[in-house]
Amino acid sequence: AAFETYKTLLSEAPDDADVRGHLERLAVEDERFADVATHYARFAVGGEQATELDLAAIYSERLAEVQDEHLRDAGAARTTLETLSAERGDDLSTLAKLDGYAQRLQDWRGVAAICERRLALIEAPEARRDVLFRLGALWGETLDDSDAAAQCWRRVLDEDPNNAQALAALEGIFERDEKYDDLAALLMARIDDTEGEERTKLTFQLAQVLETQLENPHDALERYAAVLEADSGHEDA
Repeated sequence: AAFETYKTLLSEAPDDADVRGHLERLAVEDERFADVATHYARFAVGGEQATELDLAAIYSERLAEVQDEHLRDAGAARTTLETLSAERGDDLSTLAKLDGYAQRLQDWRGVAAICERRLALIEAPEARRDVLFRLGALWGETLDDSDAAAQCWRRVLDEDPNNAQALAALEGIFERDEKYDDLAALLMARIDDTEGEERTKLTFQLAQVLETQLENPHDALERYAAVLEADSGHEDA
């Protein structure tokens, strides 16, 4: 009886947080969180009794928590927050929750899509780089899409041209997929941005690619000559 009383009170005053709190405490005692979820859905975004967006958002967020924590339904919680985001627009806090739901549902393409939505809101270079690193690993390792992974690592280099992790990842992708023209172009770009021993090492690597994989002995010879010019004692050039 008390539970139904507080449901009625909440219907009359949906903005009363104390009534909500009492209702949830009774739900714990009576194991009636399914009823709580049904009731909250009426006031959440898209619900039949939803009023102003700020209050509806509160109900949507709490509904998602109830669905996840008490009803063990991450899919329903995800749908609730996606409905909220569609109405209110994305924010990083909601996207973080959606990211967690997508991971638990093992929807890795969904995780990738959420990462893209996060990038649209993030301006800080380090934070953007972290998300792009995650995207690159997600596409390359979990989803096994080397083209999409390469695109992510190129985006890192667009913002941080000398990023060692992105360069190494791209090099690995091109070698594994036997994209030797792309590998040669990457090595040439890296050579232009380096000097000293690292430049000599990259030049020798490029010469090997030109000679062996691209069967271009003329350009390979020029690169070997550059190696010897920089290091006359180089054992392999």
